[in-house]
Amino acid sequence: MSDLSGKVGIELTGIDDTLIYASASKGFKSGGFQGQFTFNPADLAGFEEENLYAYEVGFKTRFADRRVQVNAAAFYYDFEDLQFYGPLFDSPFGPLFGIANAGDAEVMGAELELVWLAGPGLDIHIGLGLLDTELTSSFHPGVAEGSELPNSPEVNFNTRVNYGWSFGDRVSGDFLVAVAYKDDVSYDIVRQPPQTLEGGYWLVNARLEISRSQDRWTVYLWGKNLTDERYRMQVLTSSIGFGESWGEPLTYGFGLSLSW
Repeated sequence: MSDLSGKVGIELTGIDDTLIYASASKGFKSGGFQGQFTFNPADLAGFEEENLYAYEVGFKTRFADRRVQVNAAAFYYDFEDLQFYGPLFDSPFGPLFGIANAGDAEVMGAELELVWLAGPGLDIHIGLGLLDTELTSSFHPGVAEGSELPNSPEVNFNTRVNYGWSFGDRVSGDFLVAVAYKDDVSYDIVRQPPQTLEGGYWLVNARLEISRSQDRWTVYLWGKNLTDERYRMQVLTSSIGFGESWGEPLTYGFGLSLSW
């Protein structure tokens, strides 16, 4: 088996504190043979290589005396013979996992990142991701044409605010709060079982610390998932049962660190 891959790109750097770029690339994932348990010898047939044609444009720029940086990008991925691992094969005991070429797919998206030095000790980071995925043609009866790809939320959002300050010359404080959002997602597109759909959710984390540089100690309080959101990170369906992986519930703690 042989293939040719590569990447070409251009960059424009003539504008002060700004980079504009574009790229086109092609890659592949080798084909292979099933190594899974099955009741049907036909399921052991080999699968073809996967090809990806990827295109991206974007820019990075700084302004306001370099206190603000904005990074933005848009991309388009064209998959041919997309390989998929999941409960693809039927058996007397239910679906069995394996690898097959699910079909052709398209992925379009955009990303935006803002970094703002808003004031003395105050940093603000904001990120936004938009994604649209579709299986444009299906090679497998269990995967419907037009399905969204698994684990592909349409919206991802995150922001982080960090504020640091000083008490005199030796004691300093730092407060960080981070908020993130993940849109609705399907963890399994094979036969589209409703129990594998997960709704959108928010996560809030925070940390407060006080340090004294002369004595080399730091005390801190931290909390994760402060709203105690219940969310699943993965869902699996197979012939041996149904499995879920849940995210951490509300957790918090206290710490002390010393160095010498």
